[in-house]
Amino acid sequence: MKIGDLEGKGKLYDEEGEAILQSDEHIKKRFSGWCINWATRKKGKIHGIMNFEGEGEFIITDRRLIFLRKPREFPPGYWAVGREAGGLVGDELPGGGDWQYALARSNRAKEKGGLEFLVIDFNEIKRINIGKDTAKIFIENDDKFQLIIDNNSGEILAEFFGEES
Repeated sequence: MKIGDLEGKGKLYDEEGEAILQSDEHIKKRFSGWCINWATRKKGKIHGIMNFEGEGEFIITDRRLIFLRKPREFPPGYWAVGREAGGLVGDELPGGGDWQYALARSNRAKEKGGLEFLVIDFNEIKRINIGKDTAKIFIENDDKFQLIIDNNSGEILAEFFGEES
């Protein structure tokens, strides 16, 4: 799983905001949806939460799940508080979890024409749980993560990945 913004420009997405595919990779489906947040999990419990709330585009290829979206711009002096913040913010960020650092990073990505992104390889997706209002994608690589998305997007992904809701 990869998450970020400007470091993906020219590698994961191009100047027009389109996903850059690997050789022989093909898009199977694309649709608009909402990411809400993702969390690290340790010993079955939520360890750290990163707010990643916002609308963007899910792209399912024959190898991975990609989510791209435009970053929010935050006014000077804006103080992020919980889910009201939006954007790439949380308590496990480079910079020691400094919310202002995260807001500045989002502003920098917007200023330089970057996108915020998530990229998840298929083998990292362990299951998808569909709830009443949201869906959870359980991701495992060297660590364990839980990505929370809107229910409609979860249903589309669960259907694609053959999961039960």
